[in-house]
Amino acid sequence: MLPLHWLRWTFYRDSYKDLGHGPFLHHFRAYILFMIGCFLISDTLRSHVSLQWLPLLMNVERFGRMYIGSAVLAHLYKELCNVTRPTRTYIAGCVALLQV
Repeated sequence: MLPLHWLRWTFYRDSYKDLGHGPFLHHFRAYILFMIGCFLISDTLRSHVSLQWLPLLMNVERFGRMYIGSAVLAHLYKELCNVTRPTRTYIAGCVALLQV
């Protein structure tokens, strides 16, 4: 697990114009990983992201053609089942899909 605050403070910049192609891709991958951890497949505290997504981000062009919607829904369904336990108080996942 990788802390999201570390991703944000390490890779955030006001402008990306002065970066070369290689460093820009690193920042782009970090941003996508941040979005996955914050919104799509988050934990209950929305503070960490799993490193299992890193191999998928190695090829940015291929990742743009992937459909991760089924993974987002599967994670949300799993969390809906887990939140029915009396010991759980928070739900993880893309809760905005429930509101829609």
